[in-house]
Amino acid sequence: MKQFVIWDNSYDTIRSLADDLIENGDAEEFNAYEIAEDTNAEHLLDAEIELNIEVGDDIIVIGYLQLWDGNHTGWRDIHSQNIGDCLHTHCGDYVSYYVDDLGDLCCKDVHHDGTNHYVYRAWKAGISTDRKLRFLDKVARNQVTRRDITNCTRRLGEYVADVYGWTLKGRKAV
Repeated sequence: MKQFVIWDNSYDTIRSLADDLIENGDAEEFNAYEIAEDTNAEHLLDAEIELNIEVGDDIIVIGYLQLWDGNHTGWRDIHSQNIGDCLHTHCGDYVSYYVDDLGDLCCKDVHHDGTNHYVYRAWKAGISTDRKLRFLDKVARNQVTRRDITNCTRRLGEYVADVYGWTLKGRKAV
């Protein structure tokens, strides 16, 4: 469940921005939607800058995917230790980056075949390569549990919460 939204490009968000632009006299009705989309794209770049935070360990994405051939799980190494780099891993038309009620940085990515859900986690320090490979194999075979996830990786929501002044349940100091 979404607890705090970092950025999204939903119709409601764009419509709200367009309405604000018209109300404030910053746009006419005929071009407000286009200006709102451009403004919202700038908000994504702002969030990337605000979340330019190195976490000290590689970040992976665990994906719950709806594809043309059914539902799947998978993972991807984003080849970065920077939270801001997570904000460019979507592929769909409607996207929402948020911190959920478990304190995980997540993404809801709606595309033409369905909706993908991503959870961004950093490896815990000292996890062996063999243990990482076993974990990733469990993800790929859709056998990973929440316990597996918390034993091998750590959540990133604390870092995001610090930037935006949010309070997370079960908060640990970073």
